Formats: sequence, C-alpha cells, structure tokens
Amino acid sequence: MRRLAHRYALEDCVLEADRWSYWRGVDDTLHRPVGLVLLDADHPHRADVLRAARVAAGAEDHRLHRVLDVLDDDEGSCLVVEWLPGAALEELAAPGPLPDAEACAFVREAAWTLATADRQGLHHGALAPRWLLRTTDGRVRVIGLETVAALTQVPADRRCSAGDAAGLGALLYAALTGRWPGDRQDSELPAAPRAGGRPVRPRQVRAGVPTVLDDVVARAMALDARAQPLRSPEEVARALEAAARALPEDGREPSERPGPPRDPGQPEPSRRNWPAAAALAVAVLLLVAVSVAVLAALRERGPADQRRAAPSASASATASAVAPGSVLGVVSARDFDPDGNGSENPEQVPQAVDGSAGTAWRTLSYSRADLGGLKPGVGLLLDLGAVEQVGAVRADLVGRGTSIELRAGTSPGTQAEDFITVASARGVGDQVMLRVDPPVQARYLLLWLTALPREGTGYRGGVSDVAVFRG
Repeated sequence: MRRLAHRYALEDCVLEADRWSYWRGVDDTLHRPVGLVLLDADHPHRADVLRAARVAAGAEDHRLHRVLDVLDDDEGSCLVVEWLPGAALEELAAPGPLPDAEACAFVREAAWTLATADRQGLHHGALAPRWLLRTTDGRVRVIGLETVAALTQVPADRRCSAGDAAGLGALLYAALTGRWPGDRQDSELPAAPRAGGRPVRPRQVRAGVPTVLDDVVARAMALDARAQPLRSPEEVARALEAAARALPEDGREPSERPGPPRDPGQPEPSRRNWPAAAALAVAVLLLVAVSVAVLAALRERGPADQRRAAPSASASATASAVAPGSVLGVVSARDFDPDGNGSENPEQVPQAVDGSAGTAWRTLSYSRADLGGLKPGVGLLLDLGAVEQVGAVRADLVGRGTSIELRAGTSPGTQAEDFITVASARGVGDQVMLRVDPPVQARYLLLWLTALPREGTGYRGGVSDVAVFRG
C-alpha cells in the first residue's frame, strides 16, 4: 500500500482525470479517514489555486470546509482534506424541491457565511449546488471559497460581492424548484426554463413558491429590473431573515431533518468513469477548493473549522443550523487526571491547542474503553483567562468512539465534580460540537473523556484541536 510522508495511506482511487487523481485514504497517525488529491506539478491552474489558497486562508468561519495538510514537492502536490459525510444541495434537490422553510434556512446560513468572508474581501465566485453541503448532523458547509473560481478560471467580474449575491439567489432558486438557473456545466440538476435569455422566476416553475422567497431570488439574480437589487451576501442574508419571519411555521430547520442516507460528496471507493466536467466539479473542486486554506493556515493560524461529527443522543451536543458565536481564545491548557497518578502525557498538551489538526494530545493506552475501569475519566482543562459566556466547544478527537463531557467552572478545580456538566456526547467520531444551551459563564472548561476508542489491542483517545465559541 502506497504511503505519503510515511503517514497517509492511499487505499482506493476514486477518480482519475488529466494531471490529477482523487483517493480515499487513512491518516495512520490520527486514525481517521481522509481524502487525498494528487496534483501533477504541471497542473494548468496550480499557480492560481495556490494564490487563492493564501488569500482564502484569511477566512475565519467554521462553516467553510477545510484542509488538513498539504504535501508539495517537485513531483506535484498532495492535498489532504477531511472526509466529510453529508449531502450537497445538488443531491438534496435532485428528487424535487426542498420545503420552503428548509430552503430558506439552508441558503440563509450560506449567505451569512459568505457575508463574513465578504467583510474580509474574500469571495466564492463560483457558487453552484455542489458547493453547498449539509452534513449528516445538519450543519451547513460552504466549499471552495476563492479556490473553485481559481481552479475553473471564473471571470474576475464574478468574483465579487454582487457575484456571490447572484450565486446565492441561484442556490435558493435550485432549492425551491429543483432546477438550476446557472451555467449547465455547474450542476447536473435540470436546467431552469428561460424566457428572453433569462431564467423565469421560481413561481413560474413551481406553483406555491412563497412570494417573499420568489422576490429574494429575483432581486439577487436581477430577474426583475423594477425590484431593488441585492448586491452582497449580507443583503441576501438579511432579506432571507425577513422572509423567514413571513413563512408559515413548520418547525423543521435543516438540522432537525433526518440526515441523508449516503454521502454524495464522497464517491464509493471504486473507479468511476464520470464526465469530465462533473468529475472536475465534484472531486477536485471539492478537495482542491478546500486545500487552499491550508497553505497559510497551517503556518499562521488554526484551521477554519469543523470536520465530521457523530453526535450522541445528548440534546446539548446536537449541532443546529444556528452557528456558534465568535471564537474565544484559550490562554492555557493542562492535562487533568485527578483519579490517576495526576499526569497524562502533559508534554503533549500544547499540541491540542496549537491550531493544527496534524498534532494531538493523546491519553495513555488502556485495556478497556472505560479507561480500564481504573478511573471515571481523564481530560484537558482549558483556561480562557477570564470569565466568558460560553455557547459551544468544538473538539477534534483522535479515533472514533470517544465519549466526552464538557464541564465548566469559574475557578480551577481539582476534581471533575468541581465543575458542572454543561454538554456531553457518547461514541462520537473524530469531531464533536458540544453546544451549551443555555450558554454558561465560565473561565475554566474541562474536556472530560469517559470512554476511549479502540487502538490496536488497547483503547486510547485524544484531542487534536479545540475551538471555544462565545454564547
């Protein structure tokens, strides 16, 4: 089996194209599945994509898909990306339109994500249904900021605020009708009907589209010269906020709907003979697009945010369509082992809060998942430096099958019982979002691991990255 950097094992070639290929693989160090895109050194848009990568690395929004590592040498580049389970809007809308409230909430989340990027001077420029993802636990992710446009050489006049506003309008159109009003090569959804060279309005495609949502599409896509245009992602987001208040209550936000039965963004591990345009869009853009942020991110700051999570039945740990607040800084961290010998690999603790998914604090190895029955738990104690209102904590974990509690306090305790439990999750994957509802005032946060995943003949867990969000 071929390995890259003595770490990444290439298991199955999912897709081959001109001067690049996409593989399913495994990170042998952190024991998690990854996607790997191998780019030849003479890839035609390599320089543009790398430039876009450095620019996109400045985006700080957890809803942007991220890269885990980049290997680059004279033979080419390897982009290591998260293997993210979920369904793109393209697949969700293929059987038919989404419910109106769900379509509104889905695109609204994307609009707020791009509004954050827009304030930093960053744009997507190539929005299409395959670049808006809903993960299996209901989170919304936008794929390919700056980079998809670089890879596909989108004209510069579309890489702007107005271009993204129009793209969001097109995404809402697709969600409401199951038809795509943009360029045919950008989606496999059926084309929207056109009149006079323009797509007709959604209400002319599907009876019953709410007027408020039809108007948002028309204003974003400039389908009605008499309507006031929406010229930025934030304007689209605010228009959708207003539209949502006018819609009938159905009580079903995207995060509350059942997750998709399979992961369309990650093809089956067998060789596919896809059309060139679809292949380029579905695989490389998905992966190279995210690769972008890593080049600067790995050197200058922590990764943008989330990989996949498998939440437990705990309501406090379940992700919702509402995004966490701003990121709170962790001033210091230490291992927390009050029921053992008081020390659990303390020299590795900085690797859990260094902003790199490639390093981790790891527990000792135990004979059973419940820490060998020797103690109730072990973990990391985080110090925020001051009492803050905490709304959520995202933890990137080592292995799959960890049970974890988030405990909080205003003073440093010596026992786990000195902190109150504010969220928990059982048997999660390699990432979990622990949401605190309602938010809690705390300075100290304890990530308390109560069950560990299997590793070889024993059980061992760990934390590779942490982000704390304001409530």
